[in-house]
Amino acid sequence: EMTAFGGTHKKLSDWFVDEKVESFVKPFVPLVVGAEGVLCALGVRRSNLHLVDGDSTQCWAMHWEVL
Repeated sequence: EMTAFGGTHKKLSDWFVDEKVESFVKPFVPLVVGAEGVLCALGVRRSNLHLVDGDSTQCWAMHWEVL
């Protein structure tokens, strides 16, 4: 389960359906997971657990490529 901006709670599979992610792609979507749960399904949706705003002093920048 993941909480998106606005406090909407849904199962990750429901987010994939909402974002029209094809079933054969789902196993290849990288996930960022923390102690609180899923933080981000890269390229699909991110949670509201660790927001980055104008007051943020630290954040992670992630980059990946398909080989």
